[in-house]
Amino acid sequence: MDDQVRKFSHILINSLGGDRGLIEPEVTPLTMKSGDRLLVCSDGLSDMVDDAAIAAAMGATEDLDELCQQLIDLALQAGGKDNITVVVGEITAAAAIEETAEYAAHSG
Repeated sequence: MDDQVRKFSHILINSLGGDRGLIEPEVTPLTMKSGDRLLVCSDGLSDMVDDAAIAAAMGATEDLDELCQQLIDLALQAGGKDNITVVVGEITAAAAIEETAEYAAHSG
């Protein structure tokens, strides 16, 4: 596991109550535009497939269902030593407009 992944590996555990104490969310604002994609995955993908291969698949496959399956297949081909969970979302123009309006309402 590289340092960048290790840096964030606690977030899912914390969110699921792994600490059993007070859960403190970590929020990082992102500026996203229409067409941007967001990947949420388990270490079954991130431990088996390097970032460059994941990024290449994310940019090369348009259909989101097909993309998720392709990412799972890459992890399986690399040995698939753990459960593999992949969720990909894509920002649409409407979502980007709503997010911008919501941010403006809360920051102004």
